[in-house]
Amino acid sequence: LRLLECEVSRELADAITGAARDELTPQELADPAIVRQTILRQLDQAGVSMIFASAIDASGLGVAVRDRLVRAAEGRVRRG
Repeated sequence: LRLLECEVSRELADAITGAARDELTPQELADPAIVRQTILRQLDQAGVSMIFASAIDASGLGVAVRDRLVRAAEGRVRRG
């Protein structure tokens, strides 16, 4: 999960990643799934209203990630 500078202000990106680092233990920081969930929660708490995600593989872990993003979007998914 990357926070793109062209889409997110540098200050917000730094605040989100800093909050995640402060919240998680070193073991949790090594787990991409935990980091992803923490970053998404931090984005939500910061009031971010839109997240752009590239296509996610519909197999393996991709199924769970895609499902979580779609459920979090509460039906407001735009494709294109």
